[in-house]
Amino acid sequence: MEEKNFAELLEENLNVPDRGEMFKGRVVRVDDEYAFIDFGYKSEGIVSVEEFRIKNGEPEINIGDEIDVILERWVDNEGLPRLSKKRADLVKESERLQKIQESGSLVSARIIQKVKGGLIADIGKEAEVRAFIPASQIDLRPQANLDKFVGKEMEARITKLSNEGIILSRRIYLEEQREILRKKALSTLTEGKAVTGKVVKIIDQGVFVDLGGVDGFIPASELSWGRVKHPSNVVSEGDEVRVVVLKIEEGGKISLSLKQTKPDPWTLVEKKYKPGVKIRGKVVSITDFGVFVEIEPGVEGLVHVSEITWTKKFRHPKEVVNIGSRVEAVVLEVDTDKKRIGLSLRRIERSPWELFREQNPAGTRIEVKVKRVTDKGIVADVSEDLVGFVRPQDISWRGNSDPNESFKV
Repeated sequence: MEEKNFAELLEENLNVPDRGEMFKGRVVRVDDEYAFIDFGYKSEGIVSVEEFRIKNGEPEINIGDEIDVILERWVDNEGLPRLSKKRADLVKESERLQKIQESGSLVSARIIQKVKGGLIADIGKEAEVRAFIPASQIDLRPQANLDKFVGKEMEARITKLSNEGIILSRRIYLEEQREILRKKALSTLTEGKAVTGKVVKIIDQGVFVDLGGVDGFIPASELSWGRVKHPSNVVSEGDEVRVVVLKIEEGGKISLSLKQTKPDPWTLVEKKYKPGVKIRGKVVSITDFGVFVEIEPGVEGLVHVSEITWTKKFRHPKEVVNIGSRVEAVVLEVDTDKKRIGLSLRRIERSPWELFREQNPAGTRIEVKVKRVTDKGIVADVSEDLVGFVRPQDISWRGNSDPNESFKV
């Protein structure tokens, strides 16, 4: 059995309070090291001046201040009861936090440090009380940069309060607030209504927009009347956008449209692009059967392969034009019901055959270069782009002649 020291024996034989007991006390005097406290016994107790240090500041202590203290030892090396204001403050903080957790109220948390897996926050009112906020519980969406939260204050819920530590969740609180706002927002939304929102996320398939408590989705096809290479080419995260509500499903899924806040360009096509009108546009697609030209966002026309050139031979339209090229074309026909416009590249210029006829009326003598000789006649270059044909009966006045005997290439 261990021998007890004199102070412990004295405590056992005197009518003294138990260690850890809390008292109301009053500051009666202060020196450089201690504050002397009247806590209801004949002997004054002492508290280290350092325990009066306010959070993040200098010690704040005045004679006459009433404080709570806990008895640590009845007699210390100074021969006086040793008291602790800090321990009393922590006990009060624990009781306060317990009530907050039981009531489901929020606690104010000041972020003081970033650590592995989350943040450390001070949630104490009188004394520093550290709590941990997991990274997954900081916001509704994952946060890559936790440093930005250090030094800031936020409200959170206490999810765990024990001797092992305190864990907080800001996300739970934000989800509750979002649900309140979602219900409120849904009650004001109707299909066909134009509303303002903020772009919060962009994916390949479209854009998510915060409508003030509830998210809506704009499919890529509803971003613009024209072609959209990627949604990020139309909007950026953080942009404020005006959208039209297309559909609200039972589960709360909301479909939106950005393009329908502007008139459908096809409503004016028939007036603007009549047959024969020349237009300028950009090549946006090339296929085996022709070239698609964007005349304006949302309005495209097709140049059929037969309308690309008058005379130039090619195996594929991409040999003549490139995607992104600016071209001039002539409108051939318009079908607004099917949203189709027929265009021609070659008709920007007059037909070379037509020009040749004007310059060389029937009976005009011309010089040609024999290109090919066949049993059926002679193929000759009339000009740089035109080819003529001489039939056997037109080779000589003597009647039908054998082309192979008459000409050699």
